[in-house]
Amino acid sequence: PASVAADFAAITRAHRHLYWSVAPATLHPAVQAHAALGCALLTETTGQTRRTVAAALAESYLLAGRIEFFDLREADRTGGTLLLALQAAGEADDPLLGAAILAHTAFIPGWAGQRDAAVERMIAARTYARRGAASAELLAWLDAVEAECETRCGNTRAALRLTGHAEDILATGSEHPSPPWLDWFSPVRLAAFKGNTQLK
Repeated sequence: PASVAADFAAITRAHRHLYWSVAPATLHPAVQAHAALGCALLTETTGQTRRTVAAALAESYLLAGRIEFFDLREADRTGGTLLLALQAAGEADDPLLGAAILAHTAFIPGWAGQRDAAVERMIAARTYARRGAASAELLAWLDAVEAECETRCGNTRAALRLTGHAEDILATGSEHPSPPWLDWFSPVRLAAFKGNTQLK
């Protein structure tokens, strides 16, 4: 029922907020267990209720993937988790969430110095973003992700062009609001991306 979907989504939001205050190694098992519940719920729902569950499930898997990659440093594990997230975003028919997930997959080859694979994934992420009402923050974040990958691959000039473009996007703004899950990016974070590239 719809109330179950709403409760499931509420717990997903709670996990997202807890990420900033709970140790990743403590939070990760809870997020994984929640995602397993979501998979079970998905088979028992239809219509809008199913899309609500699928969107929350995609967010859960994205959070699990972020913890695995950025906090636990388990890049080999991250790809499979993000693939599950992308499948759930497809079930939810949420192209913006799909764009965010695909951009996260670009970090994996990008941090390994595999530029072509990272760029290919960013092209896919931007394609997804064009299918939805992307906010200025989401579009700027895509530039920042690609800039980080370019920096790690030694292409700092390309990275600075991307961060400059991201600054322009934020300055211009957009009529579209950012999705609630985009809580990891801000102008301050963009400045940190740019500063990292300048240091390199």
